[in-house]
Amino acid sequence: ELLVKFSGGADSNSARQANRAIGVRSVEDLKEYGWQRVQIPAGVTVDQAIAEYKKLEGVEFAQPNYYYHLLATPNDPQFTAAGMYGLTKISAPTAWDLSTGSSAVVVADIDTGMRYTHQDLAPNAWINPGEIAANGIDDDGNGFIDDVNGWDFFYNDSNPIDDAGGHGTHTAGTIGAVGNNSLGVVGVNWNVKIMPIKIYSPNGTDSTSAMLVNAYNYITMMKNRGVNIRVTNNSYGGCGEACGYDQATKDALDAMGNAGILNVFAAGNDNNNNDVNPSIAYPSVYTSPSILAVASSTNTDAKSSFSSYGIVSVDVAAPGS
Repeated sequence: ELLVKFSGGADSNSARQANRAIGVRSVEDLKEYGWQRVQIPAGVTVDQAIAEYKKLEGVEFAQPNYYYHLLATPNDPQFTAAGMYGLTKISAPTAWDLSTGSSAVVVADIDTGMRYTHQDLAPNAWINPGEIAANGIDDDGNGFIDDVNGWDFFYNDSNPIDDAGGHGTHTAGTIGAVGNNSLGVVGVNWNVKIMPIKIYSPNGTDSTSAMLVNAYNYITMMKNRGVNIRVTNNSYGGCGEACGYDQATKDALDAMGNAGILNVFAAGNDNNNNDVNPSIAYPSVYTSPSILAVASSTNTDAKSSFSSYGIVSVDVAAPGS
């Protein structure tokens, strides 16, 4: 269908002659401003009909009868809370009109673990399909016994539950709290699978290079075994984890990148110029093509006062205050 505007009005002789010449059927007169809705005949495209109308006398404008639809706004009660401004700031509702995520995509959240029993996370928690829970057997033969929900590389066990005050649960919620379920918050992805990879004790300051390497290697292995891990989230860095250039960590990180995984890192919370002083900003400042380093911005798109920065070493800013 087209909407056509006639200079003499929709009921003018010129309108009838134009419609007859193109072979359209008048469906509706839009009473104001001389517009008419017409249905084009089979075998004629919208673009062809518009081009024909433009050649005719008395036609001011011809356009498609566009479809409009409701924006995908979730019913999660805290979506409109002031602290959730970031989703609108990054135009998530516009993205949700195209896609609200996919349960076929896995994000590995390398953090303090995740409360994967949380009502707003449990449906999006990754479950290893090759493993049988709590049978004490490495069912899928990957070297990790009962890694049903991911792995805890701090305590080296199969329970990556968040016991460090909720940091990992928070980041997991940002990634993929279930959307449109009338509960709590909503994540950037309404549908996704989150693989919790735990590298901390409750202290939150005592992970090591070896723990990171083991975590990265596990993710690479699972990716190569067919788990569709597309992205890792890494909200850590600086002393405690990386007080300087760490080749072992970089090698394992680059292996993830070579396996086709995007590795998203926090730029840091030290108000540091990472270009000038990279020593406190690893791993985000490695010159690895798979790293996306993210600074923190405010609800006015200014740099958060605490956020590190760097024209070369930081790729993008996103709401984080």
